[in-house]
Parts: sequence; structure tokens; C-alpha cells
Amino acid sequence: MDPSFPSVKERRADLLLEVENPSTSSSMNVSILHVEVQSTNDISMPHRMLEYRLLTKDKYPGKKIQQIVLYIGDEPCKISSSLEEEGLVYRYRVIDIREIPCDVLLESGRVEDLVIAFLCKITDKDELFKKLRAKLEHLDPEEKADFLAKILTILGLRPKLKKEVLSFVREVTRMPITVRLEKELVENFPVIGDLVKQGIQEGIQQGIQQGLQQGRIEGVIEGKQEDLIKILEVRFGEVETSLKEKIKGIRKAEKLNSPLVNAVKVADLEEFRKEILED
Repeated sequence: MDPSFPSVKERRADLLLEVENPSTSSSMNVSILHVEVQSTNDISMPHRMLEYRLLTKDKYPGKKIQQIVLYIGDEPCKISSSLEEEGLVYRYRVIDIREIPCDVLLESGRVEDLVIAFLCKITDKDELFKKLRAKLEHLDPEEKADFLAKILTILGLRPKLKKEVLSFVREVTRMPITVRLEKELVENFPVIGDLVKQGIQEGIQQGIQQGLQQGRIEGVIEGKQEDLIKILEVRFGEVETSLKEKIKGIRKAEKLNSPLVNAVKVADLEEFRKEILED
């Protein structure tokens, strides 16, 4: 058999953190925490995690390594937390985000934390929305628009919350808000299209028309680029600089519509990268 294993692929973990253990005084008191965020039940996850562990150990040989898969999908989590083959026993942690209480996130003033609360364990939906509405009152129009875009993206991961979220969005769109979405994009975007059909997005469409009438084409393009990058970051974690530059190199608004839709549909960042490079 051929004993060579040539490879030119680049592997990028979702998140690597240095974690200090104050109870340990040795040189090994600092460990590496590796976190992968996963929205689907990928059966190849144990092999991927093992590969990341070996790569991390090779890059940081003097560090202990802890690994976690944070599952954010809507289906029941079926990701295995171990890999056992002849001569090999390998384990890591799998955490379903729905097992995490959302209370601590609701105490945060960060929009990102409030959005993530939709994915965590919700014991009282009414209380969750009540706190979210209260937080929104203190956000400026741009932050409210950013919040709305993220909520609609998150809803793609939690379709069972659709009824409650749509009701919440109705209230949000009554507030003073500026949203950088064109009608064409909104109609083709999952979940948002439903809002358009129900007439919930009238205020957004009006704002879009006003923006275009004022000649803010450049702002629309930049807004789409930012929304595209944010969607990729929400689904797959950090987006490398080269891919961001590729996205920002698209200077026609209509050419950003397809990548925005694909960003929600693709299974992983590599699939999205291939599609955008082909375009």
C-alpha cells in the first residue's frame, strides 16, 4: 500500500482559548480549550475532533488540551463523544446548548448574548421575550436592526419557535428601526420571506425604498456584505480573512443575493467557500 499521505488542506478550529487553572502551580497550569460549534449530527465528528486534537498538540506541545463540541441544532443531539477502535480510545465532551439555562445570558447587555438565549434551555418563553423587549428599548436603531437580523438567522435553527418569534418580530418592527435589507433579498431569505408574505415587513420595505431613493447603493452593498459575514460567523464561527476579502470584493448588490441564501443552506464553511469561488 502507498505509505504517503500528501495533503494541502487548511484546517481551522472554531475556537481555541487559553484557560488558566489557579489551583495548579506547575508549568502545566495553562491548558487549551478547543470548542467546535455544530448545527448538524455529523457522524464524522469524532474523527474531526481527533484530527484537531493532534494538530493542536503539535502546535502547542506543552499544553493540556480540553475539547468540547457545542451542539446548537434543532434535532436531538446524536453526536458521539468518543471514538473507539482497535488500539485507540479517544473521548471529548459534547454539550447540547439546550441543556444550558439561558438566565445568565438574559442578564447581559450584549445583543449577541440575547440572541444566543434563543438556543439555550428556555423554561419560560414569556419571561424570555419580556426581558428581550426590555433590552431592546435601550438599543439604538442600528443595534435593533442588527438584533432583528440575528434573530431571523437563529430562527433557522429553531423552527419550532417560529410562532413565538414571529409575534415578537411584529413588536420589534413597530419600534424605530433601520434595516439594511432589500425587498428582493428579504423575499428569498428563509423565514424572512414568510414575514414579507404576512405583511410584517412593511416598515422594512418602506425603509429600503427610501434608502434606495436616496442613492445609498454603496451602503446596501456594504450592508449585504456585513450580513453575509455575520450569518457565516453565527453558523460556523470565525471566518478567515481571505474569505472576508473575497466577499468584500463583490461590488454588485445582486451578486450578493445568492451567497446570502447559500450561507444559510450549506452544511459547512468549506462548501460555501467552493460555491463563492466558483461564482
